[in-house]
Amino acid sequence: SGELISHRLFQEARRKHERADRPLHVRQMTRDGGAYWVDESVGEDQAFLCCFYFDLPEGGHDERSFKADPEAWTAKKIKKSSEIVVGRLAEDEQKKFKEAKALEVTQWIQAGACKALADNMVAPKARTMKMRWVLTFKSSGAAKAQIVIVGFTDPDLETLQRASPTMTRRTRQLMMTKAAVNRWAQWKGDAKSAFLQTTENTEEARQVFAIPVDELADAMGVPRKQAVQVVKSCYGLVNAPFQWFLEVKATIIALGGEALVTEPCCWRIRCPESEK
Repeated sequence: SGELISHRLFQEARRKHERADRPLHVRQMTRDGGAYWVDESVGEDQAFLCCFYFDLPEGGHDERSFKADPEAWTAKKIKKSSEIVVGRLAEDEQKKFKEAKALEVTQWIQAGACKALADNMVAPKARTMKMRWVLTFKSSGAAKAQIVIVGFTDPDLETLQRASPTMTRRTRQLMMTKAAVNRWAQWKGDAKSAFLQTTENTEEARQVFAIPVDELADAMGVPRKQAVQVVKSCYGLVNAPFQWFLEVKATIIALGGEALVTEPCCWRIRCPESEK
């Protein structure tokens, strides 16, 4: 963005690296007040520009990372946020995404996220959505593949509960302060394939269907382009975050947790002896 280009630290880092890395046949030009580099080996009439727009980070770790190394922050932002076109990757990277796809399909099969239709059943076209692959690189550089339902075409879009509560920053800071004062250990976890882990088949009753990606169709043993029934809150469905919240809430309550009155995403478990 204009703010990023004009940032002093960004300009200093760019000049430092470009002086060292640019080949001899490249020279600097200016246009509309901005500087860019032109490869003279292709001629000025064939030169082109490529622009990326980002919102600059405001506060926290992201801002510190940007100030420390604007070029590395920008490169990471581009790589992390962009979907991947497999055909443009090197052979070894294509192999990594093939393995990532196989892992994702296995997780869908194990979770029973969808099921094949009965022989005499035909999915209504008006209640059938599509699936697609979303391929990205993780921040670690590992390949990540997700099967996503195109949820904005959900036939029940206007009636589904979509809003899902999240913990407020104030509650998080109060919890961390409380833990620090009492010298409590703190843990942080990540639920793998979270939306597929719901114990109930929350979507089965409303009879919605989807055309699976080819790899999932092959694994399920159904013909490609033939619809399957969606039975769980899969990625892409607009109500999936809310269903996941209900699953987490029910699990914590079953373990003895008690939600705070003022914070639906914070629970406490009292000591049986002291009731504290």
